[in-house]
Amino acid sequence: MNKNLLSIIIFLITIINSANAQFEFFTLPTEMTKGANAIVREERQEFAVQSLGKAVERYHLAITILNEAGNKYAQVGQGYSKLTRLRSMEATLYNLVGKPVRKLKMTDFTDQSMSGGGYTFFDDNRVKMVDLSYTEYPYTVVFDYELVHDGLLFYPVWVPQAGGDVAVVASVFEMTLPAGMDLRYKAVNFPAEPLIKKAEQKTYYWEAKNLPPFQTESYVPVGLQQKARVYTAPTDFEIEGYTGDMRTWESFGLFIAKLNAGTEKLPEASINRFKNLVANCKNDLCKIQTLYHYLQSNTRYVNISLGIGGWRPMPAADVDAYKYGDCKALSNYFCAMLDAVGIKGYYTLIRSDDNYDYLMRDFPSSQFNHAVVCVPQGKDTLWVECTSQTESLGYFGRSTCNRAALLITPQGGKLVRTPNFTAVHNLQHRVVDLTIDPEGNAEASIHTRYTGLQQDYRSYLAEMPERQRRDLMYEQLGLKNFEILQHTFDRQKDRLPAVDEQLRLKLPAYIGKSGKRLFVQPNVLSTWTHVPTADSTRQQAVQFSPFPFVDVDTVKMVLPMDYTVERLPEPVQIQSAFGAYEARCSQEGNAVLYIRKLSLNAEVQPREKFVELVDFCKKMSKADARKMVLVKP
Repeated sequence: MNKNLLSIIIFLITIINSANAQFEFFTLPTEMTKGANAIVREERQEFAVQSLGKAVERYHLAITILNEAGNKYAQVGQGYSKLTRLRSMEATLYNLVGKPVRKLKMTDFTDQSMSGGGYTFFDDNRVKMVDLSYTEYPYTVVFDYELVHDGLLFYPVWVPQAGGDVAVVASVFEMTLPAGMDLRYKAVNFPAEPLIKKAEQKTYYWEAKNLPPFQTESYVPVGLQQKARVYTAPTDFEIEGYTGDMRTWESFGLFIAKLNAGTEKLPEASINRFKNLVANCKNDLCKIQTLYHYLQSNTRYVNISLGIGGWRPMPAADVDAYKYGDCKALSNYFCAMLDAVGIKGYYTLIRSDDNYDYLMRDFPSSQFNHAVVCVPQGKDTLWVECTSQTESLGYFGRSTCNRAALLITPQGGKLVRTPNFTAVHNLQHRVVDLTIDPEGNAEASIHTRYTGLQQDYRSYLAEMPERQRRDLMYEQLGLKNFEILQHTFDRQKDRLPAVDEQLRLKLPAYIGKSGKRLFVQPNVLSTWTHVPTADSTRQQAVQFSPFPFVDVDTVKMVLPMDYTVERLPEPVQIQSAFGAYEARCSQEGNAVLYIRKLSLNAEVQPREKFVELVDFCKKMSKADARKMVLVKP
C-alpha cells in the first residue's frame, strides 16, 4: 500500500469515528500493510463439542480487501451435507467509508453441489457461497455462519493466515469439550500452546495477533507446510451409530474394519464366476492379473458420498450387480474377488495427491482421501489402484507412490509404505533425427521412451481423444513455430510401465541464417529455461525436483548440402548438489551428433544451497541455448 492511500485511510478513520459509522477502520502498522492484498481484521472460529457425535461450529470473519489482487478473499462460503447442517449464514459488504453496501442472509447465497467432473453419482455435499468483490478499495467483508455437526470423524483445522499476501490483526480458535473428553492437537509452524480453561467444560484457546504477510518460496520440500496451523482430532468419536477411537493407528484401523464389516460378501454365483475365470492360472499372479482385467473391463468409477456412505464402502454384491463404485467400493469389491479365489488382499487407506508423504504419522486421525488394495505375495507386495480402467497392475504413480498408507487388518490399522522409484526408473530417453535445408527450415523425427513416473502424463495423453491431445501439444511443446505432422503412442503396461512416443514436427525458420552461415540450436525439445530469482533471505529448505529422474537426448543432424561445420559448442559438465548435467557435440562425417544428459535427485538441501540452485539453473539454461555454426564455403 502506498503512503497516499494509507493517509487517505487514516483521514477517513477520523471522519468515520466522528460520524459513528457502522464499521470503523483503524490505523495499522506499516509492516501489516506492506506486501498485503488483504487484512484479516478479526476472525473467530469456535467449535463446541456436545457429545461423541455432535458439535456446534460458529465462525466470524471481518477481512479488508486492499486491492484487486485481494478480491479472491471476498469470495466467502461454507460447505454442508447430511452430517453437517448449515443453521445460519450471513454476510455484509462495507465500502471505503464503512457504510454497508450489501447485506445477505442465508437464502441470498448461491447454493450448488460440491461435486466436480462427471464421475459423481450420489453426493449430498453442497456449498453456499457468494462473491462480494467490490471496485472501490479498500472495502471490508464481514461473514458469519453456524454449523451443526451430526457425526464427528473430524475436528477442525485452524489456519489463521489464509495466504502469504494476507496480514492478520487477530485470529482466535476455541475448542470446547464436555468434562471427561480429551482433545488431541498438533501445532505446525505455531509454537504457542493453547490456554486451557477447566470448568464444567474444558476450553482450549489459541490466538494469533499482528501477523505480517510472508513470502511464499519456490522449490520447497514436497509436503512442507509453510503456513501456521493447528490440527485437532477426537480421541473417542461417533458417526451415524458407529463408534471408535483414534488414540493409535491400530485403533483407528479397527474402526474402519468395523465400518466395512459385512460389505465384502458376494453372491455364490459371483464367487463361482471368479473361480472359473482363474481356473487355468498356474499361480497367484496370473489369478490377480485376470481378476484385475475383469475389474477394469466391467466396472467404472463414480463418486458416492451420502452420509456414512462417504466412509463406508458400498456392498461388494451391489458393485457386482450395478458395475460401478467409488474408490472405497471398488477396492472392497476387488478384495472380495481375491477372497473368492483364495488370495488375501487388504483394503488400504491413503492420501492421494502430488505432495507425496504428507501423512502426520505422530497424529493418528482421518487424514486419508483414497482407498487402494495391498496384496502381499511372499517377499513381494502388489499394490492395486482399483479406480482406473487403464492403469498397469502393480503400478502407483505420482499421486500414490512413496508415502505412508494405513493397511486395514482384522487386528487394526498398520502403517505401511507404498513403492518408491529411483532416478533410473524415471527415465526419458529421446532420439531426434533433425533434417535442415539451406533456407533454415527443419523437420524433426522424434522417438521418446518414458518410464516410471515420467510416463504418467504421457499415459494420460495416450488415452485422450486425438484432437484434444493435439491441442494440448501445440500449447506445451514450447516451440515458436511448428506443425505436428504425426503423433502416436504405444503403452506397455507393467509394474514399471513405459510409453513410446513417435512425433514428427515441421519447423519453419527454425535455423537462424546470416549471409552464408546457419546458426543451429541442436537441443530441440529439452531446453531448460526457468531460472529462479536469487533470494538472500531464503528461509525454507530446498528441493529441486519432487522425484529423481534422468533425461537423455541424442540429436543427429545431417548437414545440408554444401555446408560444413565452422564451430561446435564446447563440451559442458555441471555438477551440483541437486544433480548433474552434461552436453557434448561431435562431427561424424557429414552429420553432427549432440548428446545431453540431465540427472536430478530429490534430496532436500539446506536453505543456504538455494544460491547453488540458481547458479545450476543459469548454467543449464545457457548450455541448452548454445548454437553451432555451419558455413557455406
